[in-house]
Amino acid sequence: MEVRGAAAVKAAPALAVASAGQRRRAAVPAAAVALGCAAAAAWLALHHPLLPGTALALALAWGALSFAFPTAWLALLPALLPAASLAPWTGWVGLDEFDLLLLATVAGVQARQAARPQQAPPLPAGVRLLAAALGGWTLLALSRGLLDAGGLPGWFDAYLEPLNAWRVAKPALWALLLLPALHRVLQADATGALWRLRSGMLAGTALFVAAVLWERAAHVGLLNFTGSYRTTALFWDMHVGGAAIDAYVALALPFCVWALWRLRRPLPWCVAALLATGTLYAALTTYSRGVYGAVGLPLLLPLAWLMAWRVRHGTLRGMLLAGGLTLAAALPLTWAARTLDALGVGLLLGLWLLAALAAWRFTRIGWRAAAGVTLAVALLAEVVTVFGSGGSFMRERVEASGMDLRARIEHWQRGLALLDAPAGLLLGLGTGRLPAHYGAAPGYPGFSGQVRLQPGGVRLDGHALGVPGPSALYGLTQRVAPHPGPHRLDLRLSAQAPAWLLVKVCQAWLLYDDRCQQSFVRVPAGPRPAWLTVTLKGKPLDAAAVLPRPHVLTVAALDGTVLLEQAQLHASGEQLLANGGFDAGLAHWWPRAQGHFVPWHIDNLYLELLIERGLPGLALFLALAAGALWRLACRVRARDEVAEAAVFLASALCGALLVGLISSVMDMPRVAWLLWLLPWVAWLLPRPARA
Repeated sequence: MEVRGAAAVKAAPALAVASAGQRRRAAVPAAAVALGCAAAAAWLALHHPLLPGTALALALAWGALSFAFPTAWLALLPALLPAASLAPWTGWVGLDEFDLLLLATVAGVQARQAARPQQAPPLPAGVRLLAAALGGWTLLALSRGLLDAGGLPGWFDAYLEPLNAWRVAKPALWALLLLPALHRVLQADATGALWRLRSGMLAGTALFVAAVLWERAAHVGLLNFTGSYRTTALFWDMHVGGAAIDAYVALALPFCVWALWRLRRPLPWCVAALLATGTLYAALTTYSRGVYGAVGLPLLLPLAWLMAWRVRHGTLRGMLLAGGLTLAAALPLTWAARTLDALGVGLLLGLWLLAALAAWRFTRIGWRAAAGVTLAVALLAEVVTVFGSGGSFMRERVEASGMDLRARIEHWQRGLALLDAPAGLLLGLGTGRLPAHYGAAPGYPGFSGQVRLQPGGVRLDGHALGVPGPSALYGLTQRVAPHPGPHRLDLRLSAQAPAWLLVKVCQAWLLYDDRCQQSFVRVPAGPRPAWLTVTLKGKPLDAAAVLPRPHVLTVAALDGTVLLEQAQLHASGEQLLANGGFDAGLAHWWPRAQGHFVPWHIDNLYLELLIERGLPGLALFLALAAGALWRLACRVRARDEVAEAAVFLASALCGALLVGLISSVMDMPRVAWLLWLLPWVAWLLPRPARA
């Protein structure tokens, strides 16, 4: 016994040395990834179109924060996601500030792992295999997209240029780069990691709801449901249409419901209730028929789980009573919406609130029961108001659903026809190449215009063949200082053949103009550039509103091709434009579409993956999503401390997958990153202790 004990004592230092050697070897790849991401973040920051020094300082500070607190990113990145882009000011389409945050995050957490290695079980074999396959196939699709586009990417590339291939591929690659850090934080403390994720999503949702309320209050009115204004918030990717806000709402609302279930104190619960109300308001004011089902149907999962929980605890009667009271309120709310519009609904809600307060104060009903039923009635009132108020825009869209579905099916068929069998089905067109191929296909709806940066200025192309309607527009925009006008625009330009321009200064948020001063300009043909002076006509703009409205200059070719070399916008003797000579590329300038968005999106997540990444790309994504849902279902069955989180994670994931049935998602990078991240969270949750 003594001999064996002595041998064990002598072996202990050897084991310690071996363990230290293993840690040093494990630190090498972490250090390499950290250095690579730090260099990429610095390079990106130094090329920032507006504030390269500030961007570099931000990247360094964010990397240091991630080094000091290597688990904080799971809350911070979702919290900043709705606002981490300055695209209308920077002019970037393929890149944004969220890329900078992600690179700095990876650099910080991997540097921390290299300096102070954290012991964690190795990634499961299935996760390693799936991650390797997804990463390899994404890189292959990226390389195909770059080769198909031709040439080298430029900082201001848009949807037809090479950088668009990177723009579409990067969300999956960002999620894979964070996979080791995600594995470590979940293995160390799964409950704490999920709490951070929920907190970050709630903070991001609060920021998102604030932007929605500001946008609608400033541009259309909070209770105006008759106009065709559709909410976009701070998702600037939607400057060519798209479903970024749809997918984000479907991902965010289950986290709000999760907070309502978890919180036990009145004030935090009321804040979460307001957040849920605002999120549903944002979903309703997108006027997207698909998002309504994608938001509502997945919430049946936590509802069924809640009912099962109450059955086990013998409290189902109260829930059924609450449901009956909510349904009983539907009839008077519908009557009020149809006869008195939003004012009548608000009056009924006020009466209901007073009744709920009285029930809580003078009966044995608990505050959570009274508040829960009141919240359910308030959410129902929102739905009834949007659908039932006189002249509702949503009712018009519902009535046109059959015609729109036929048009969408035809659109999907055109997209599939772009693939050459069997090579096209296997490999796809390459990431980011769908718009270019769709817009160039004979007989397909083309682009409403093009904007290209080239030596000497910016080339503006007018309407392509097949563009429906005179309202279709694709032009170059810049946000300028608010001024009532009148505005005078000086343009130095040339055209090989006579062309027409539309120039306007409007109160606008993203897709829709409120009030404009504008003019149509005929550009004569000539071999040399010439100056044109245009005085914009229209009513004075509101430059001193309580809620300031951005003023946006738009220069768009309606017909023909124009080379714009310089622009100056004057109002009361003041020059309002920045980078009018395009010496800094398209910094401060940004393209925007209006009235026609067909060529940019295939309007289906699964066709989007198939067309650009081929059958293997689609199969790998489906395997990732299906495996995530299966693992979450297993956690719910286990009834452990993670079961509650698994229900709401599954609801969020199902919502985004349902949005994908009628909308594209992968071409909206920030939301697409979240859609890639959540399945990996499910895959990397620790296995339950019992079945």
